[in-house]
Amino acid sequence: MQAYGVREVATGVAILMSHDPTPWILARVGGDALDLATLATGFEDDNPKQSNLAAATAAVAGVTILDVVCAQGLIGQKRLSRPGAFDYSDRSGFARPARTMRGAASDFATPEDFRIPGPLRPWTETRA
Repeated sequence: MQAYGVREVATGVAILMSHDPTPWILARVGGDALDLATLATGFEDDNPKQSNLAAATAAVAGVTILDVVCAQGLIGQKRLSRPGAFDYSDRSGFARPARTMRGAASDFATPEDFRIPGPLRPWTETRA
């Protein structure tokens, strides 16, 4: 039981100190699931304090629901905007305006090692 308390305190401190609390809120949800599983083991016929157990289970279930809603909200904030939401129509992708780049590669010659070797070139009738 003390380890469960340490876990709760540790995740609480991590939520307060981190720049992104999302993984720590998800850790709380996992811890709540562990708490609910532990409480579920107490529902036996011979348990004299089943009413206390039911109240504790309801309290933990309520906190779990709040943690899940919080986690969903944090994850929802991280979602990317829908495709096509950005307008790049004014951008060309070139470093300089197109008029200054015209003819920049007019003197380019393909290097010999980039060319297809003679035996692999397509057959043409004019080759000897």
